Amino acid sequence: MRTSSNYTYHPMIDKTYCRVLMVLVLMMSVAYTECPPECTCTLDIRGRRQVTCTQGGMINSIPTLVMDTQVEVLQISAPDENQNYLTIGPIFQHLSHLEELRIVNSNVPATGKHSFWGVPTLKIIDLARNNISQVLESNFMGLANLFELYLDDNRIESMHSGTFRHLQELRVLSLTRNRITELAPRLFLKLAKLQKLDLSGNSLEELNREVFKDVQVGIVSNISTVE
Repeated sequence: MRTSSNYTYHPMIDKTYCRVLMVLVLMMSVAYTECPPECTCTLDIRGRRQVTCTQGGMINSIPTLVMDTQVEVLQISAPDENQNYLTIGPIFQHLSHLEELRIVNSNVPATGKHSFWGVPTLKIIDLARNNISQVLESNFMGLANLFELYLDDNRIESMHSGTFRHLQELRVLSLTRNRITELAPRLFLKLAKLQKLDLSGNSLEELNREVFKDVQVGIVSNISTVE
């Protein structure tokens, strides 16, 4: 420790101050990179670059072209009084570090063919509370590293066998509160690593164990009609 007439030098205090200052500078630099005017661009609690758009009023396309290409988390939602009306397609390819994509309560009508192709870094996709009525195998091509998929509170009525076959690393699949009345045989083909499957809130009829041949029945939440 060194002293002077006006200042006492404490090595630990100065090091802590420097670390805090560096974090603040980094957060400011992120905030001033490319960022859509209707969004905020910061770091999340894990230090990942994050774009958050929650004001609502977004129409048609998502402004990914004016986002920092290093973004890792993209979150979009809207209040009920200022709704979004968004469509999605193959617009995420240049976001080569994107790990987490959440587009909720945004009136998305469909997932779009090959929407996530070229973004193998994605680990979480949340499309809950939209207007999706159909999901197809082609919607999930290129997502070899996806861990979690949330399609809750949509309008999905049925799905073909093997719809999720490209998601071989998937751990969580949530389809709660849709309009599903039946499940196709081998719907969960190649989902051997699945740890949680939630189908609650659907009017499912006459299920038997063949539907769940590719997953462990014990991971299925709120299914009481398995024979």
